[in-house]
Order: sequence, then C-alpha cells, then structure tokens
Amino acid sequence: MSTVEELFDLKTKHSLKELLQQPSVLFNAHRIAIMVELYCASAVDFTQLRYDLGLTDGALATYLKALANEGLIESKREAVESRVRTGYIITKKGISALEQMFKIFCELHGGFQR
Repeated sequence: MSTVEELFDLKTKHSLKELLQQPSVLFNAHRIAIMVELYCASAVDFTQLRYDLGLTDGALATYLKALANEGLIESKREAVESRVRTGYIITKKGISALEQMFKIFCELHGGFQR
C-alpha cells in the first residue's frame, strides 16, 4: 500500500496547501456559482441570480451576505422606474480569489491524471 507521501508529489502538496489558504466561504457550490456568474457578467441583479441558480430568496440572500462579508462581492442599489433594484458585482479581491482557486484546481487536475 502506498503512503500519502508516495501518492502526491511536491507540486501537488503545494497546491493542496494553497487551496486550504483560500477563503473558506468559496467552498460551497452555490457560492462558487454566484462568483462565476458575477465574474462572467458586469453586474447581475438579485432576481436574475435567483432565477439562474434556482435558489430561494432566503438562500440567495444568505450566500450573497457571506460573500459580501468577505469582500468578494459588492452590492449596488439603483432606481429603475418606480422600483429599487440591487445589483451585485465581483470585487478585485473576488476576481483574484476565484482565479486563484481555479488555477489550483487545474494544477491538481494535472496531478491526478494517471
């Protein structure tokens, strides 16, 4: 039986350590999906995010609050006709964190190919 030392080379071990240093708030499928949508779009409003991700208002609000508290996204309120809409954008910190996380996943993927 192989030991962990034998299974992972130094690069893979380094990537795993880097992954564990990423914001823990990103280790959730829905929060990653929110971040990816915001990364790809200039801004997305609450209603569109809820529709795209199939989430309830409460669940989406909770995920958005967690990401905002980490400084990964920001909300912007604007008046549209007689309504106030809240749009969300990814911050520079959020872009960096998301890109770093996916870079690490790509490095790990390369190490897992047999």
